[in-house]
Amino acid sequence: MDFESPAIRNGVIGGLTAVVVSLLFYVVDTRTFLSFSGFLVWIIYIVFVVKATREQKRLVDHFDFKEALKTGFLAYVIASLFYVVFYYVLSNFVDPGLVEIQREIAVSAIEKMSSIMGEEGTEAALEGIESQDMTFTLKSALLTFAGGLIFPGIIFALIVASIYKDPKPAV
Repeated sequence: MDFESPAIRNGVIGGLTAVVVSLLFYVVDTRTFLSFSGFLVWIIYIVFVVKATREQKRLVDHFDFKEALKTGFLAYVIASLFYVVFYYVLSNFVDPGLVEIQREIAVSAIEKMSSIMGEEGTEAALEGIESQDMTFTLKSALLTFAGGLIFPGIIFALIVASIYKDPKPAV
């Protein structure tokens, strides 16, 4: 692995940053970790995708869209992989009770929206939550990782690449 590559370096640093920030939230308050850290992780991903892309642009003479996209997306993939592995280990080996806390948070959110959803909608949603297996298995970790590559991963990388790409060189 070439740690000199801005994509790899920023992907690793971004992934470790997401893990450390999430771990701090987890230690301070598990409910806040489950409710809020995902948003912070997205912000961390954006910061490091932009940072990787900007650093790569400084290293080359012409930074086309393809190179910009590849750089940003690779940084995202690496950072995301770190976080998914962290969350898998946390929820399966360190604190398997996270599943029940997630369920409680989901139930609470549905109950708060009951006036909008109506009685029947609320009951159906609550039954769905109660019957749903929320365990973060290896399969769901892989699906989460793969789905995250599409949204928000490739979306972030496309936006950043379109901002940082150089215009076509003069012929």
